Amino acid sequence: MQNDGEDLRSNGTASGKASKMLWSSDRTRVERKLRVLANPCFVLSWLGKQQHEGAYARGRTSCVRMDLIPSRGGDGEFRFPDTPSFRPNLSPKEIFQSGSFGGTYFRPIYSSVVRKRLKDAWKEFPDEWFEGLDIQKQVASPLYDVQAIYALV
Repeated sequence: MQNDGEDLRSNGTASGKASKMLWSSDRTRVERKLRVLANPCFVLSWLGKQQHEGAYARGRTSCVRMDLIPSRGGDGEFRFPDTPSFRPNLSPKEIFQSGSFGGTYFRPIYSSVVRKRLKDAWKEFPDEWFEGLDIQKQVASPLYDVQAIYALV
C-alpha cells in the first residue's frame, strides 16, 4: 500500500485509492500494523487531524482513517461509525494516564510477528497521552508494577 502522494495535511481529505487514509512513508511499519492489528487504524483513529499533523511533523508513522474518528456520547462512551457494538468509555490517553497495564504496555519486547526487538513504540503516539508520566516506570517498564496503577488513581 502506498500513499501515492496523497496527503491529509492540506485540506483534511484525500482522494483516489487512499480512501481517506494517510499512510506513513515508512512502508514496513504500516505493513507491520496491518499484520498485527485486525483494524490497522483502530487505536490511531483516536487521533484528530490536528494531533495527527503534529505527529506527522515529528516524523512519526501512523495511519488515520478520518471517517473512523469516534464521537463521545453523553453517557461517556465512544461510538465508532464502523463498529457500533464497540463502546469504550476511556480514550487511550485516559487509559495510560490511569496507569493501566502496570506500566508495561510499551515495554521492550521481541516480536515473533515482525521478528525483531521493539522498543520505544510509545513514541509514535501523541505526547499528550503521556503528559506527566514517568515513561520508564509508568509506560515502558520491563516489570509489572501495581504501584504504577495506584499512583495515578
